Amino acid sequence: MSYFPLLKRYTPTDANTLLQWKINEAAAPYTSAGTNALTLTVKSGIIVPNANTLFDHGANDFNNSAYLWSGNTAVAPAGASLTLSTWIYLNGFTGGFGGIVSKEYANNGTHNSPFVAFDLQWNSGVDGTWMFSVTTAATYTNVSVAAKTYQIPLNQWTLLAGTYDGATMRAYFNGLPAGTQAKSGNIDYGTGGPYYIGGYASGGNLVNGIVNDVRVESTVRSAAYLRNMYLRGVGLLY
Repeated sequence: MSYFPLLKRYTPTDANTLLQWKINEAAAPYTSAGTNALTLTVKSGIIVPNANTLFDHGANDFNNSAYLWSGNTAVAPAGASLTLSTWIYLNGFTGGFGGIVSKEYANNGTHNSPFVAFDLQWNSGVDGTWMFSVTTAATYTNVSVAAKTYQIPLNQWTLLAGTYDGATMRAYFNGLPAGTQAKSGNIDYGTGGPYYIGGYASGGNLVNGIVNDVRVESTVRSAAYLRNMYLRGVGLLY
């Protein structure tokens, strides 16, 4: 079984942090910190309650089919002000794409266009390409990050983040700007689907590694803020 080290230090939450899930510190279920208490449970399969094996869907996992969900919920940033962030420690690349963290558009268990209100996903089965997506007015838009410098590496902690301010979507890799995309309007939550971590409503293409310190925030964090979050997490800022 691969070894996944713990993060060194968490950035404190504040009044803008709607949800924060620390995933790899105990067995499921996981109830969020932040201004809302929302519980994640295992949607399917088995997640081993051990910091070294959570979300490990590689060859050594039990059934290659476990992921978490919240159930349908209206808890989400209102309007057009969002920061979505997560730490990820990949053990390998699986499938062609898959959800790291998402707020599903539909509340009926389907994953059809426009798919999500917002998400972070990986977008390749052979490298660390990833994207940040937001839906407004039933129109799904993403910032795809394919440049080698900002691809998710294997076997080390990476902080992925996306922000949206009603005019521009921005993707950040370890707090460094990694891409932008013009976008306008309030976030469209469809029929108010659930949050998923480690996969999508459709299942399959699950995270091969650990996801931790997932945050949904009702503010637009700056690059400096996100960079400091990364430096704290890897023990270079106290």
